[in-house]
Amino acid sequence: QEHLGDLYQKTGRLKLAAAHWERALQEWNKTVAPEIDEEEQAKVAKKLESAKVKLAQQENK
Repeated sequence: QEHLGDLYQKTGRLKLAAAHWERALQEWNKTVAPEIDEEEQAKVAKKLESAKVKLAQQENK
């Protein structure tokens, strides 16, 4: 999901990117703790937050 989100971001489809990053985070939350890469999870959370900010800015224009 994360990589698909990255692809959507690169092609300018930020809403789809945000949706896939959110889905990736949801999947990580269902994973057993030792299997979670916390650094990767934090990167995706940061991408998602950045996308939400950009989307909000676009809506306010």
